[in-house]
Amino acid sequence: KPPATTEQAQYALGFPVASFLTHGQLGPREVAEEALDHPATLALLGRMQAVVHPDYEAAFPARRIAQVTLRLADGRSLVSPPTRAHGDADDPMSVAEIEAKFALNAAALEPSRRSSLAAAIARLGAADGPDADALLALLAPPFNMSAGSPR
Repeated sequence: KPPATTEQAQYALGFPVASFLTHGQLGPREVAEEALDHPATLALLGRMQAVVHPDYEAAFPARRIAQVTLRLADGRSLVSPPTRAHGDADDPMSVAEIEAKFALNAAALEPSRRSSLAAAIARLGAADGPDADALLALLAPPFNMSAGSPR
């Protein structure tokens, strides 16, 4: 079932997978409200089926495991190995992966705000680093209601 809201799109299983396969990336634009009715994404989502594996479900939430089977038009099936979520404590992202994720997720921010946020994050934990209020101000500034998006 297609998600009705951005929040549903982010926390669903099928929609983010279909959106990633359709667009080649998964970031804010791919789960934004205007992307929820993307024809190719919805067509792919409609052909997907999620099946709960009892062993993987029993391991959750301590371990998040998934396996994917792709059934191709020619009848062949491609099956992934059981895979744990990348970015967990036992499989952390590299600095380059974290920087790429930040760039993707912060791309819509005004450049000066994006660089201020990156600088504040880089100073986290330092004696002269930002306090929680300063960081929150960069992360969640007041909304410009006439534009419908953060300033």
